[in-house]
Amino acid sequence: MKAFEYARPQNLSQALEQGGTFKAGGVDLLSRMKRGTLSVKKLVDISALQDLRFAPVLKKGELWIGAGLPLARLLEAGPLLPQGIRQAAAGTATPQIRNQASLVGNLLQEKRCLYLLDPEISCLGNGGKGCPARDGHHAELAILEPSPCLAIQASNLAPILCALDARLFEFQGKDNLRSLRAFYQDWRKQGERPKLPLTHSIRIPAASLRGGSAHHEVRVKQSFDWAIATAAAHLVLDGDRVARASLWLGSVSDIPYQAKKVEQALQGKAPTDFKKALALLDSDFELHSPQQDWKRKMALLCAEKALRKSYDNAKEQR
Repeated sequence: MKAFEYARPQNLSQALEQGGTFKAGGVDLLSRMKRGTLSVKKLVDISALQDLRFAPVLKKGELWIGAGLPLARLLEAGPLLPQGIRQAAAGTATPQIRNQASLVGNLLQEKRCLYLLDPEISCLGNGGKGCPARDGHHAELAILEPSPCLAIQASNLAPILCALDARLFEFQGKDNLRSLRAFYQDWRKQGERPKLPLTHSIRIPAASLRGGSAHHEVRVKQSFDWAIATAAAHLVLDGDRVARASLWLGSVSDIPYQAKKVEQALQGKAPTDFKKALALLDSDFELHSPQQDWKRKMALLCAEKALRKSYDNAKEQR
């Protein structure tokens, strides 16, 4: 790990004055620094700032969650928290990591690829040329909208928060509300994670608190493992039929993937039509080799499970 300056501000005002790289839980950040795939000039430790660690609370119909809140404390919110968020947080890594990792850190973690995470290998993801994954280990990498770099966004909370149309509330001289969906699109366009000011909270609009949500993921190991595929759904019902649908997948592309064709096909449909709608998603997959077919099957399974659980949750909420 390269030398760096360290600051531990006592309040938000001091944090904003520091400049540098902010650290809340630091699980992904410190891991990258130790591996040598990231170097910072100044590390600003904001993990003790209680203004960023507040539990979910309703304000003016919106759900506000402190950006620095550890995932373990997020799970203590009870029925106030949409079920999809609770399911995604509960499946994150291990109890020890959930006690340390922050909500915003989970969303901003670096993309995953064995080659990208190796400081000795040059590739597109770290400013080099070529993608060694294409001729090497790629079975777990991108199968939807694959770019020249096959690395995947592995945040398991990103799909459900995108499905719920969450916003990042930031400080940057003046307050700013940024769509999480737009943030990931900017990441794709720029080829690297956009620079962020201090993020205060994650906010979910009132419209997304209606209906039901759900998250489903598949992993090789039950704990301390990255998901092969994840899916998150949010459904609003009109009677027993879908009035509005949102379906997002994770660990299958360089950013969370919105299944727009499926969302449109579900309008006005009953749960018996879910498999027919998911056939449209199957047509979107772009496999680099037959090795990735198992990942395709797991992604479809996750999508169907998330939709059906979301439908059941929406019926219970009425």
